[in-house]
Amino acid sequence: MKRLTGALLALLLLVSILPVMAEGDFPIRQGDRGEIVTALKERMYVLGYFKTKKFAPEYNETTAERVAQLQKHNGLPESGEVDEELWNLIFSDECAAADEPERSRATDEAPSEKEAAAPQESPRNTPAPSDSAEEADGQKDASAATSVTEFASLFPALTEEGFLPEGEEEFFSFDEDKGLWLYVSPDLRVEIVRKTDTAKKTEPRRWYEAEIFVRPGTEDYFRTYYHELNPRTKKLAETQAIARENHLVFAINSDWYYYRVLRNAKKRVMSVGVVLRGGEAFYNDPATRPANNIPNRDYLALFPDGGMEAFDYNGPSAEELQAMGASDVLCFGPVLLRDGEMTEQAKRIGERGNNNPRTGIGMVEKGHYVAIMVEGRTKQSVGCKLTYLADLFAQKGCQVAFNLDGGGTSSMIFMGVYLNENTYSAQNRLQNEVIGIGFSDQVN
Repeated sequence: MKRLTGALLALLLLVSILPVMAEGDFPIRQGDRGEIVTALKERMYVLGYFKTKKFAPEYNETTAERVAQLQKHNGLPESGEVDEELWNLIFSDECAAADEPERSRATDEAPSEKEAAAPQESPRNTPAPSDSAEEADGQKDASAATSVTEFASLFPALTEEGFLPEGEEEFFSFDEDKGLWLYVSPDLRVEIVRKTDTAKKTEPRRWYEAEIFVRPGTEDYFRTYYHELNPRTKKLAETQAIARENHLVFAINSDWYYYRVLRNAKKRVMSVGVVLRGGEAFYNDPATRPANNIPNRDYLALFPDGGMEAFDYNGPSAEELQAMGASDVLCFGPVLLRDGEMTEQAKRIGERGNNNPRTGIGMVEKGHYVAIMVEGRTKQSVGCKLTYLADLFAQKGCQVAFNLDGGGTSSMIFMGVYLNENTYSAQNRLQNEVIGIGFSDQVN
């Protein structure tokens, strides 16, 4: 209850009235006063850098000291002033709270040969966990699944396509100690593997890789599912509860576009983006310029035939996407991979970003999908940068991959149960929908 209350308080504070910031408003520094300073202090209170809510609307010496403390905690130069980049960080889910581990200072200097080769900075160089590779908590992880034969001995007899014969009942199993969750039906196969990277002791990482295979000809592909089965609901719930309501085999969090709607409730703060649900255009409000922060409001279109296509923030309009036949359009970003290659915006935003919990979705080809959720802000895992996440998708052979909302929003649910560990106070953020696939009466 204490954790839930804290999450609700944070949400309420974040959606309070915030001033629209113009380029000339920066930097904010000692001697400034007014609504902007109050909004800044309220957000820093949520992050734990102020211990009381009795704010004076003045940017005084104490404010500068607290800002410098926040900058140090996030690995930034301690100027004690707030420029546009820092403002965006503070009001994003990327900002390290006062009770989180301190982050190392970012640098523009080129890494040394030793640093460049370090496996913790390049997942492609990190061996996949095997039965002999132990986790930080002493458990063992299963090796990554690459084909139907990888876990053939753990499944019932499968068809050549890798599914159960028509008419057979679904099968699912899980081994939390080994980090392996499996599901198969005549139309769907899900293989989830927990993996770790402990090459750098100060930055352990743990994540969940889900490979999803859909039988050709089925109509059940990834799409959004809503709380209370209402796409426009204003009521929020834990993603686990939403997955159970919809009896979903597999689910992850969505783009959390509704957060931007809430922030704009009383005064416009940022564009919502391009958002479609069930073929209906909810918002055609794209960003007007490239953004160096998350979300940059790129978007990913999901199609009824199982296709996925990623667009930059200035891509097709909502009306054009409807004409293309898109069913859902998820707006967050950036696009991580396009044609199997990491995008420039993922590199630009990711290289200067922080380690955080992250969730993404990708496609190898129609009918073969990958979802990855990286835990963060726990003893077992610090989270990762966007470039790390993009590299994980590239290793799985994805041609397209997209970054969804992370931080306290990140979640992965199998058969109605959270897989990821949420110990940070802002975790299990209440939301209005999930992205899911597969139905089972066993989920309730």
